[in-house]
Amino acid sequence: MKIVAALSGGVDSSVAAQRLVKQGHDVIGLFMRLTEGDGSSCCNIRTGQTARRVADELKIPFMAVNYSESFKKNVIDHALDNLNNGLTPNPCVECNRKVKFEELLNQTKRMGAQALATGHYSKIFKNENSYEMHEADSEEKDQSYFLWPTSKESLREIVFPLGDVEDKAVVRKEALEGGLPTADTPESQDLCFAPEGLTKFLGKEDPGDLLDMQGKVIGQHKGHFTVTLGQRRGLGGVALGKPVYVVKKDHKTNTVTVGDRDSFSKKEIYLTRVNWLTDPENLSVQLSARIRYRGKKRPIKKIFNNKIIFEKPLTVAPGQSVVVYFGTRVIGGGIAV
Repeated sequence: MKIVAALSGGVDSSVAAQRLVKQGHDVIGLFMRLTEGDGSSCCNIRTGQTARRVADELKIPFMAVNYSESFKKNVIDHALDNLNNGLTPNPCVECNRKVKFEELLNQTKRMGAQALATGHYSKIFKNENSYEMHEADSEEKDQSYFLWPTSKESLREIVFPLGDVEDKAVVRKEALEGGLPTADTPESQDLCFAPEGLTKFLGKEDPGDLLDMQGKVIGQHKGHFTVTLGQRRGLGGVALGKPVYVVKKDHKTNTVTVGDRDSFSKKEIYLTRVNWLTDPENLSVQLSARIRYRGKKRPIKKIFNNKIIFEKPLTVAPGQSVVVYFGTRVIGGGIAV
């Protein structure tokens, strides 16, 4: 099979491509340049050079494409706009949705390949006449949470060669044995273009009033965009004699309200931009949802009309991804309103 292997210059994508070569596939290495200069931790000029060396070692064709304009518009600007409007963005989700599994997948088809392979830790396999996405075997490395926007139609065109890896040490061992220059590369950052976090990347502070549940000013914060719903730490040293959490933030007045945990927890969550890989309302099974990366799955009581009713109250910030599972299978997800 002719497969385009996305090479980032990191060890995961390198070994994913190496595994495909060893399986006898016709592999083409493709590097996506997403940022200008060396400011980000991946997908820049420097890592592109490493990706080329990987392709040379594997003796496969190599090409590079510049998606920096798309990345800035659809990932960076989108994240900053969400942040300024009081939402909690997830840039990795947007990068997978728009750049990797839309634009890069279209590039794959233009190159005449049958599939796109990446170094993501997840699984896709055929079950009778349909394709399913599942969590990776490694619970620690699993990245299925970031992949929920992948369209149902594209599952047949995507390959995740590292889905069966249970320990990252296995990947580094395979890279070393294969003579790949990425065997000792550091772990990639969760946020490649802003390794110190979005608020520091934003590069500003905008102090405002910190309020209690009665609307009384009890302190100051550094900007509504520096906190998220449910946050307990980093609230400017407010001492109320009990634990307090961010229960509300208003980007228009730049105020942040704190209170008890019960003040913001709820059972019903509404979703927008929903993407279902199968219809959850037709499943008479116990579903669960993850509301943050590596977070605990929470039991679901019912799903209908893009509303999830959980068994117990929980905290979800507007803008967060909510990903629904049946066991290890990814059913789909959406953005919390």
